[in-house]
Amino acid sequence: FEVPSTSLTYVSAGARLGVDVFRGVTLAGGARVMAGMGDNGEMTTFEWYGSGEATGVGYDVSLTVPLPKGTFVRARVATSKLTTKFDGVGVITEMEGAVQSTDSTTSAGVSIGIRR
Repeated sequence: FEVPSTSLTYVSAGARLGVDVFRGVTLAGGARVMAGMGDNGEMTTFEWYGSGEATGVGYDVSLTVPLPKGTFVRARVATSKLTTKFDGVGVITEMEGAVQSTDSTTSAGVSIGIRR
């Protein structure tokens, strides 16, 4: 079983908004759109799925809580989904009828920092 290599370069634009909800506790969220910039590695060669166009979206939310002496703790969750829609001219696309490939990620983390 072989899996084609993938590599994607994209440009993104988005916005993020933060709101002070209570005594320095900040709730923030953001969204962005992504557009692929050309080659997606082996995946979009004729031998695999053929050419296609990649687009996607991403979202995140965070909660920042102030701690003593200018420190803070921040919890963050982020998710993104990038889909490549194939043009229908690759070997696997023609054999299997594959029309798109989707890559999605979700991450979460907690960090501690110092405010200046």
